[in-house]
Amino acid sequence: MTPEEVKGNGYQKPEVQAGISAASRAFLEALARRKRARGEEVPPLYQQLLGLLPEGPLTPEGAQEHSQGTEAVAATLPPPPPALSALPEGPIPTREELAQSPPPPEVMPQSPLAVADRLLAKGEAEGTLPPLSERAREVYRTLLALGVAWLRRLLGGKRPPRSLSQLTVFVPNDALIAVLGIPSASLYRALGELTEKGLITRAAWRTAATLRGKGGVYAAGTLYAVRLPHRTRRPRLGAEDFAYPWRDLEGDVERGKTAWRALRESKEKPLKGDAEVLEFLLDFSLSPPQAKNPVSY
Repeated sequence: MTPEEVKGNGYQKPEVQAGISAASRAFLEALARRKRARGEEVPPLYQQLLGLLPEGPLTPEGAQEHSQGTEAVAATLPPPPPALSALPEGPIPTREELAQSPPPPEVMPQSPLAVADRLLAKGEAEGTLPPLSERAREVYRTLLALGVAWLRRLLGGKRPPRSLSQLTVFVPNDALIAVLGIPSASLYRALGELTEKGLITRAAWRTAATLRGKGGVYAAGTLYAVRLPHRTRRPRLGAEDFAYPWRDLEGDVERGKTAWRALRESKEKPLKGDAEVLEFLLDFSLSPPQAKNPVSY
């Protein structure tokens, strides 16, 4: 069939009959959006291919349909940017003026207890936190917050490793009883539940000291390995945890800063606020040294 016969029979290629392909149309629409965003005019050929311009004279009915289609397509395109004349007037700041501008406000970190609540919610959402009694959850939350506060002291503003799965905590149990305001039997029941469910591992931390003229090895507090709620590995305590000098027991006894005294004073003058509670518990631990700390993650 000759080209004249093809033209006379009204034959066209399938892609011409069906219009442009979906991929081509998507490309043209994206190109039109970019031109509109830059304030440039979309070429008439692109408008015709996208249906924004008619291919020939329109009847009144066709003109109305074309107008509606054009508005629908144009609604998907972003508006052109404002002209320079529409921008606010004023002098452009110099580099020196920009350098003297006040820095943006710093984002205050969340409190350790707020971080503990967020970790608990994450563990529940991921299904890695087992169900706990109300008392066990309260103790676990306090240990988590104490671990977060200690880790912040240890890292000094650095971000913790992404692989962090547990926190190491040192605290005399009598101090925990004082801040939680619960009987010792209730605390140890909660600790037993947390241990059974694989959320904590605990052991006494002992140190050599001379107390009231008598030398020996004394239990100065308890070491806790606290599993993060969204992790699954059972927490553990290593030799480096026990080798770390957590507390100056002799100095605390000389200053009268003992857990027994804190327990007695808490009944007369309860601690106020979460920050005061955590600071009280952290005060039993020595500040982290400047050198690399041996405490395991």
